[in-house]
Amino acid sequence: MDPIEDLRARISELEGKLAEAEQRSKEFAGQCAEQQHRIRNALQALSLLLSAQARTTGQPEFCLRCISRLASICELNEALCGSEEQVSVAQLLPTLAHSIQQAFADRVKFDTHVEDDVRLDHRRARCLGLVYSEAAMNALKHGFPGKASGSLRATFRRQGNVFELIVDDNGVGFVPPASVSGHGLGYMGDLADQLAGAVQFERLQPGARVRLTFPS
Repeated sequence: MDPIEDLRARISELEGKLAEAEQRSKEFAGQCAEQQHRIRNALQALSLLLSAQARTTGQPEFCLRCISRLASICELNEALCGSEEQVSVAQLLPTLAHSIQQAFADRVKFDTHVEDDVRLDHRRARCLGLVYSEAAMNALKHGFPGKASGSLRATFRRQGNVFELIVDDNGVGFVPPASVSGHGLGYMGDLADQLAGAVQFERLQPGARVRLTFPS
């Protein structure tokens, strides 16, 4: 066969394979979108069930804690499912802050400041988002009981080869227990471990601070 004809045939073959790959990619994207939709609906349904249970159970606080975590997971799901390979922290944290404030604490002002708009892979972005959500919910629970008002500020930045998230509130503060096992603090510790990082808790005057650090 003529070398030129051979090359043309090879190019045509590769073009055909590329078209097939693009079609498979579109089909896979459609399947992923459908699964994300089902996950979203399931999480929302579970949240509604827990809300109904909270009105009748003797431990409404437990149900409300579960609802808050579900709300955070729903927001994370929304933020992550439409993104590319990496997630913008400058978009993720304000989105979560707005969701929590609207759903649970209009009386508390949320201020989120991202000094370095870094992009994280989905796994690390999910852990970071859940630590922030848990820290915010702990602040609402312990720092602003009843109808107390105040502010909560979150700052994310890069310090050398370390990322740092600080969540401060100006509420009444709390004293971290000697053991965090079984508490929301322990949950944040587990998430920090998944990031190969560490989380610290500090009482301020007034308020409290949660500080998460993990390698960049």
